[in-house]
Amino acid sequence: MTRRRDLERELGALSDIRNILDAMRNLALLETRKIERFLGAHERALGTTAAALADLGAFHAPSRSQPAPIRVLVLLGSERGLCGDFNEALLRALQERRSTYGAHPALIAVGSRLFSRLGNDPDLALTRAGASIAEDVDALIPQLARGLADILRQRRMTGFDLEALFHAPGGAGIEAMRLSPFPEIASPAAARNPPRIHLPPAELLTELSERYLVSRLQGLLYGSLLAENEHRLRHMDSAIRKLEDNSAGLRSRRNRLRQEEITEEIEIIMLSSEKLEHEHA
Repeated sequence: MTRRRDLERELGALSDIRNILDAMRNLALLETRKIERFLGAHERALGTTAAALADLGAFHAPSRSQPAPIRVLVLLGSERGLCGDFNEALLRALQERRSTYGAHPALIAVGSRLFSRLGNDPDLALTRAGASIAEDVDALIPQLARGLADILRQRRMTGFDLEALFHAPGGAGIEAMRLSPFPEIASPAAARNPPRIHLPPAELLTELSERYLVSRLQGLLYGSLLAENEHRLRHMDSAIRKLEDNSAGLRSRRNRLRQEEITEEIEIIMLSSEKLEHEHA
């Protein structure tokens, strides 16, 4: 009886854990759907900015910048846990890419769960808490911009080559992307008519290119957060399956113990009955 009661308590505890995991999974699923909507709207806006910048650049070509003196690599990790090897896989990809660089890049690590694993990495120049939900992304952009400015000021540099290393959503894996302030710009012959503008071309190019670069980084943050939640859903689904397997095993043991108890009770009743019959004989 005591063993069966212990199993009942274990089953009750596993049931409580299952309820918590179900609630967390539902929240992650809702967040995933929300990020997908955010990302869809963002990609449409980015396409509009890129088209405007390409049209303007076709007739007012941006000046060719000199090679940047410093390379900055932004690592997009997770702020929250329960997402499997999301951050570990990113660090493995970082180690693989480091061998392809002539000089070690300055690292910007986004996400507490990521930069806590980097420890005292000598290339780590900046850490920032990541986004937990889609609404956090907008507040993160100016923090990263200020951090980049601080890196340039501390190292007395005037420019940088910006690259991002991140998880792409949809199970596409880890990708590296150079963040250029300009999209592919067509030649004037390929463009139909010059755009009508009310600002000096250089000023408008600068404004649009800054907006385009920020928008691309914003899109990567949304995409990384979406991939994180996809990892979280898979991780929770795996945990729930293991929990179900453990619960099934405990229920089987409980039922077996109950059958043994019933058998013992029947034997006791039969022995008692035989004893009574013997006494009355």
